Amino acid sequence: IGHETDFTIADFASDLRAPTPTAAAELATPDQAELAASLGAYDRRVDDLIYAYLNQSRRAFEAVGARLDAGTPDRLLRIYRQRLDELLHLAEISSRHLMDMEFTRFTNLEKRLAALDPTAVLKRGYAVVRRKSGEMLASALLASPGDQLAIQMHDGEFPAVVNGHNEVNHDG
Repeated sequence: IGHETDFTIADFASDLRAPTPTAAAELATPDQAELAASLGAYDRRVDDLIYAYLNQSRRAFEAVGARLDAGTPDRLLRIYRQRLDELLHLAEISSRHLMDMEFTRFTNLEKRLAALDPTAVLKRGYAVVRRKSGEMLASALLASPGDQLAIQMHDGEFPAVVNGHNEVNHDG
């Protein structure tokens, strides 16, 4: 009694816990370097699959060409060359489509990350209020008359002094 740490039900129900809102934002957003590496890995994987598929098709084509009998080799050769050309074309289209999808996914993740940028929040009209000591104020109740503050906006910072207390709304 008196030495045990208190836990809330959220500590047991959540999948992940962060000590601060900043740490939570970092945990909730993907790392751009990881996204770029993932996109590069997808690109390499697609290239490898296409290369393997083309090699397999080429080997199959060569095997069929080797088994052609003397009666119709030209006709079968033309058919399989045409089929190989079609497969190459389909592989190219599929590769482009996959790359377009991954690029769109990466772009969307990039936009989500940009929306969480603290400067983007400040550009929407919010401000960061700090005491002269650097301590951030998260509530009007923490300010006392005479406190010297620094108000940070998206395009700069300016000083302020607390003149008095306004009524604080406890409903919202």
